[in-house]
Formats: sequence, structure tokens, C-alpha cells
Amino acid sequence: MKLDLKKLLPHAVALVIFFAVACLYCLPALQGKVIESHDWTSWTSMSKDAENYAAKHGVYPQWTNGIFSGMPSYQIAFNTNAYIGWYLPKILTLGLPTPVSYFFLACICFYLLTQVLRLRTVVGILGALAFAYATYNPVIISVTHHTKMISIALMPGVLAGLFLIFDKKYWIGAGVTALFVSALVATNHLQITYYTFIVIGAMGLSYAIYYLVNKQVKALLMAALFGLLGIGVGVLSNAVQLFTTYDYAKATIRGGSALTATDSTASASKKGDGLDSSYAMSYSMSIAEPLVLAVPHLFGGSDATPLPEDGQLAEVFGQYPGLAQQFPAGAYWGGIGGTSGPPYSGAIVCILAVFGLFVIEAKHKWWMAATIALACVMSWGGYFYGFNGFLFEHLPFYNKFRAPSMALVIPQLLLPILAALSVNAILDTNFSLKTHQKVIKQGLIGVGALLLLIVAVYFTAEFKSPQEEGMMAQINAIPDAQSKEVYKAAFKALAEDRKTVALGDVGRTIGFALLAVALVFLYLRKVLKPVVAGGMLAALVFIDLITIDTKYLNKESYQEKSEYDGKTVVSPELLPTQANLDIQKDKGIYRVFDARESKIVNGQQRRFDPYSDAALAYHHNIVNGYHAAKLSLYMDLIQNQLSKGNPRTFNMLNTKYFVLNAANGQDSMALNPGALGPAWFAKGVRFVPDARAEMTALDSLNVADSAVVQSSFNAQVGPYQWDSSATIKVTNYDNDLIEYAISTAKPQFAVLSEVYYDRGWLAFADGKSVPIVKTNYALRGVSLPAGTKQLTLRFEPKSYLTGRTITWVMSAVMLLLLGFGAFLAWRRRG
Repeated sequence: MKLDLKKLLPHAVALVIFFAVACLYCLPALQGKVIESHDWTSWTSMSKDAENYAAKHGVYPQWTNGIFSGMPSYQIAFNTNAYIGWYLPKILTLGLPTPVSYFFLACICFYLLTQVLRLRTVVGILGALAFAYATYNPVIISVTHHTKMISIALMPGVLAGLFLIFDKKYWIGAGVTALFVSALVATNHLQITYYTFIVIGAMGLSYAIYYLVNKQVKALLMAALFGLLGIGVGVLSNAVQLFTTYDYAKATIRGGSALTATDSTASASKKGDGLDSSYAMSYSMSIAEPLVLAVPHLFGGSDATPLPEDGQLAEVFGQYPGLAQQFPAGAYWGGIGGTSGPPYSGAIVCILAVFGLFVIEAKHKWWMAATIALACVMSWGGYFYGFNGFLFEHLPFYNKFRAPSMALVIPQLLLPILAALSVNAILDTNFSLKTHQKVIKQGLIGVGALLLLIVAVYFTAEFKSPQEEGMMAQINAIPDAQSKEVYKAAFKALAEDRKTVALGDVGRTIGFALLAVALVFLYLRKVLKPVVAGGMLAALVFIDLITIDTKYLNKESYQEKSEYDGKTVVSPELLPTQANLDIQKDKGIYRVFDARESKIVNGQQRRFDPYSDAALAYHHNIVNGYHAAKLSLYMDLIQNQLSKGNPRTFNMLNTKYFVLNAANGQDSMALNPGALGPAWFAKGVRFVPDARAEMTALDSLNVADSAVVQSSFNAQVGPYQWDSSATIKVTNYDNDLIEYAISTAKPQFAVLSEVYYDRGWLAFADGKSVPIVKTNYALRGVSLPAGTKQLTLRFEPKSYLTGRTITWVMSAVMLLLLGFGAFLAWRRRG
């Protein structure tokens, strides 16, 4: 088979366009600058302990000591052998710096999908640009949600493999599906992966119906077989990650709390598996808010979107100068409460997608339309709880996720596909004003209905958020009539300013819609050639999006890199203070608690929450921190003891230092002389019936002398006899291995200042296995026989060992699928 360079040239042109556009948009990244945000700083900090371990041992640990007094490192940084999925995005993006690589990856994955669907090259370029530069992508990049962006970029690749299967290219389709599913799962953003599988489910159901209606039972069975094969191999090639995550999730806040499970007054939403429903439904969109897919600032855009400088609110503030400091004035008024930007897919993309519902094949359009509608309803979350509550309770694993607004990544994927299919159908040589007059008329009616809905929402909206509606009720209760009128005037002015912002964007969307319709009309009138019409539409789509994108990701989003200890630091926030340096002089084993009430970030003083910030972990092992899936028992400890400042709980967690705010604006440190160290022997053990009793006991327990244990562990607490001369000392303190030297002539019960986790930690007294007892609600306890000389703790989770083996096997199967599929494709073309 000869290589046809003429056929490859259009694809090369497409790649050059994708590369050039990404480089121009992200030029500061090519100049060595970086995007820094709170989330990226937190991840860099919480992963520092694992990075230090990897630098020393050559591999990542499975347990980190860095945050929350210790936790599994699976969701932060750990050693994986899922190499194929992990390296695919890096290979496809040619080593480009972030975020250039993200936009390039999204473009080539979507372009691959369009070529599998046999769309024109110019249409593929249009669709790829529309997908990659949908505004949600720059928004999440600006706050450094890296794994989310990579996962979104990979979604079209998964669909490309499935479309190959439905096109009866079974082997290569299964291989491509496995490849992209593997990469998607390896990226480890489970919520985006979940939404991808919702799309796959809708697509599979639609094709099943199509095959059955057309009596193609064999084709259905073959597609199902190879589809499941590709998906299964792709998923299981990440077994090392999935098995550990699944096992870990049972012990996290997403698996429920032992306290609420035993409380008779606990609500149904808190009992059992999964997140609390009120927490899960946070970040819900109001009913009309998904229209921001077509009108970016219909609901204000973001918290940072500016209001008119000469608007009515500015006039009210001018009359009442002190009001500006106490009045919440923001352009965004949607249901989420606060957002970094809208999930705008483009006015032209939405218009073309709606038009496409009347011109493209039924086997494509209806399942996509239905899935988009479902995603919009899911994004309403708590504002439509009758339906979403049912999903929360019954849809498998759905109760593990929060932020229903994120469901709009589904239309972000499907709208550009519909738009591309629509343009491709219009550019078909058989499509004309004369022969397709009816569907063109229907399409224009559909477009008109969408624009009419947007206008109707604009004219009927009150431009107040649900939270502000509650504030209005409080204002109406103010006894001072003058103050009440001032606040009412401010809210009225704020609504008018928001209305002004929205009006500009409603007009903008209508204008872009008219331009798109005009271009299509000129093409159908034979004024423009197909490639010119398609190219002009692609350019218009990109202009539409990029002018909004640059409001959320622009050159001001980047900053110069900082240096610390000879290494590049992505944030000045990670540079050490004098307090950090003073604490680091202590080379012992201890933890630090960040007790500051505020911190200086980029020269500005901000309020500080110790449980939503992990920056201190860059320098120390800390008691606090941030992680979206922290251990449930530790969350219970935070809510019931640490947040109340119980000094005995800090002592048992070996909190030797506190970082505080100093009067001079700098950080200071305070020594805690009550810290109990890494291990001690208990004089007595008190048994209690359940988790609630155990937590309550900590309110007054003298942890230096006594320990509290649930009665279910009674048999594992052997005979003990406290001896003041007995000693326990750490001789090796590593992430996955801790060793203690013991000296005792009598049996002892040792309390270890390590977080209890029964899914992998093993204990050995002089080489003999001994049970680990859940002690003081969150710590480990071990009964030691008389004469014990060494206690060893090793972290060897079965989920990791089993998952690693399956990952090797499935990775080999994936390569075989790809190789055999490529061979068959080559033989057919030859």
C-alpha cells in the first residue's frame, strides 16, 4: 500500500492550525510563565511528601504523611503501572507545555472523531476548535483543574472508538476505544469519566434500538461484544488505580460516616453510602441557567465579571459611600452561588446544533439531543430535587459526586458534534434550497424558538440569585425603614446593572446567529464554495469563543516562576517563611497545625481556613490540609474535636508546632509541649459500644494515660500491664514502613500516633502478625506481648497488588487489540 501524501495534506494542515492557535493563545506559557491558583498550589503542597519519597526511593509511596496526619496517596501521587493510558496524552501533545498541550489535545481528539464520522476536513477543524475552546475549558485551566481538562479533552477519542465499532470496524474500534478509555481513566477525574459513560450509555441504547428496528441482530451483538471488550480492557488496564480508589472510597467522606450511621437522629441522606445530599447538590444551576451554553453572560458570567462603571449601583454607592463595603455586589446571579466562569459552548455552535436536529441522520441526532436535555436537568441539582434526588438515591455511584453544574460537560461535547454534522450535511453536494426547503424551514423555526426562549428569559428574569432572594426576606424584616430602603435600592440597582450586562450578550448571540445563517444562505445560493463557507464558519465560531475565553484566561493569568532551594516553585505562596525555617530546624518526628486566621497571597491579606488549604504541607507534615476525598474518620475528628480546639486531640496527633499570625503581619510559630510524640504505652483502655460513644469519650479523655476502644475490638486487645520503665521508640519512619524499638518485660498496649486505616496496614511484633486496633477513634493501637523487641508496620494493600497484576495483563491485551485492528485495516486498504 502506497502512502498518499495528497490525502494526508489536509490533516497536516489541520494539525498545524491546532498547533498555531494553541501556541498563540497560550504564548506566555511558551515564554516560561505558569498559571498559579489555589487548587494547583494545594496539590503541589499535598504531593510534596510523596515527591520527596520518590526522590529518595525512585518510586512513589502508597501512603503520605503530608496532610491530615497521614492518608493513602492514591488520589495525590502514587506509583502506577498503567503506562499506556498515562502517557497517551503526553505522546499526542508532543511534549508541549501546559496549557498549550490541553487545547492541542482537545483539538486532535475531536478531529479524530470527525474523521471517523467521515466529515470534511474543514468541518473537522470547525468542530475541533469549537470543542477545545468552549469557555469552560479556559475557565478550569485558569484555576488549574488539570486532570479535569485532560479528561474532557479525551472524551471525543472514546466516542471515536465506539463509532468505529458501530461502523463494523470491530477490532480497530475496540482497540481505539480501549486506548482512550484507558487514558481517560488514568487521568483520574472520576466525575468526568462518569459523565462520559452516561454519554456512552445513551449512545449504546440508541444504536441498540436502531439495530433492532432494522432487524440487524447480528450487528447489534457484534457491536455490543466489541464495545464491551474495548471498554472493559480500557478500564481494567487501570485496575491498579481503580481497585485502590474503590477500596479507599469506602473509608472516605464519600462512603459515609460511622457517626451518622450510628446516630438514630441522622437524616436518610446522611446514612449509608455516599455524600450527604445537601453537600452533593451544592453548585447546582438554576432552571434557566443552562442557556449560558448559548449566551455567556446571561447570568452574569462569573464572580469577577465587572458591572458597568457608570451603572445604577455605582450611583447608589455614590449616595451612600459606606454601603459598598457591606453590600455583596457581583455580576453573577445564578444558582451556584459563585463561579469562575460560564460553560459557554458558543452562540454559533448552539445555533448550528439546533439546526442540525432537522437535517442530520436520525441515528445521530436524537440520542444526542436527549442526552443534552438530560445533562441540563442534571445540572439543576437541588433546584429540581424531585428528579435529581431520585438519581442521587438510585443511579449507581452518582452519590459519590458533587457539583451538578459539571454535567454541562456533556453538552459541551455533544453540541460541537451536532454542529459539525449539521455543517457537513449542509455542505453536501445534494443539499440545496430547492430540494431541502422543508427541513431548512423547520431548522430556522428551531433556531428562532431558541432565540425566543433566550429573549423570554431576559424579559421575565428578576436578576437576583436564589441566595439573594433569601437576603431580601431578611432585609424586609429590618425595623429601620431608612436602612431597609437603602438596601432595596441597592438590590434594584444591582439587578438593573446585571440586566444591562445580559442585554449586551443576548444581542451578541442574536448577531452571531444572524451571521451564521447569512453564511449558510450565501453558500446555498452558490455565492460561496464549500471550503470557503466552511472555513468562514470555522473562523466565526472561533472568534465567537475566543473573545469570551480571553476574559477568563489571558496573559494576566500567568506569572513568572519562583525559585526555592534550587527548584522551580509554581507559587510564591510556597516560599518558606521564617516560621517554616525555624520549625524545620527540628529534625524529629512531629506534625504542624496551621492555626492562622489569615494569610498573605499575592500581596493581599485573605481569610484562612485550615481545612481548605494545604500550602503548609510543602514544608511540614501537617494535621490539617485539603482533599476532596479525605478519610471519613478524620473528617469526624475535625468536626467534633479539632475544630473545637480540643488540646488533648492535638496532643495525641503529635502536633508539636502551631503556625500563627504575628502582630507584624508575618507568620510565627508556637511550640506545643503537650505533644505526645509518635508512640506511647497506655495505662488503661476504656471500651465503649459504638463510634458515637468513642468520639464523645475524646471530649474529656486523658489521652496521655488512657485509650478508648470500641467493644468490637475487645478480643484484639490482649492482656496488658503498664510499666513505667517500658519504652517505645521509632527507629525508621517512612511512608509505607514504620519500625519501633521496644523494651518491655510486661505485655503493653501501644498507642501509635498514626491514622487508623484497615485496608492495607499490617503490624508485626518480632516478625509475628498482630492486629491493629482502632484506638481513640482515629489512631492505631497494638497489643504487644511481654519481651517484644521490635514492632513493624507495613502498608501492603491487597487492592494495589491485585490491581497491579490485572493492569499488566490488560495493557498487553490492549496492545494486541490495537495491533491486530491496525493490521486488518492495513490489509483492507491494501
